[in-house]
Amino acid sequence: AAQSQATQIKLWENLSIETLGPKLFRRHLAPLYREITAILNAAGKRLLVHYDGQLRAIADDIAELDFDGIDSFTEAPEGDMTVAEARAAWPDKFLWLHPNLGWYEQGEAYLREQVRRICRDAGPTRFCLMISEEVPPDWERTVPAVLEELEAISRDA
Repeated sequence: AAQSQATQIKLWENLSIETLGPKLFRRHLAPLYREITAILNAAGKRLLVHYDGQLRAIADDIAELDFDGIDSFTEAPEGDMTVAEARAAWPDKFLWLHPNLGWYEQGEAYLREQVRRICRDAGPTRFCLMISEEVPPDWERTVPAVLEELEAISRDA
């Protein structure tokens, strides 16, 4: 990966801290991340990690690690941090935000409100929204609603 033409590398480890635990994360994964980022950074690459679960127990560890961003960051019920908490904990990390699939079932007004909130809480830069794993229910209607809301947010900025 370090010798490829890619500028960003994503690890698809799909961390589950509630299974692994902070102690084992610190003992085994954190040193591995340090080794990987040293190699990639020396080659001018950026590392993204796939964390869509509970991260509060290792939030300080994440802040100290030198990867560039978190792919699939998800609020409750999958995760245990809000976007505002994530941005406060990791102000310089890129956040690939995965809107909770339950939002798509709560009606268009609620969905738009949540999209607006997470965009506001993420800050003016270093984030994007994504559909991470499952296509939202009624996607033909809801995905265009999200895109329209994102356009409105960009016009308001």
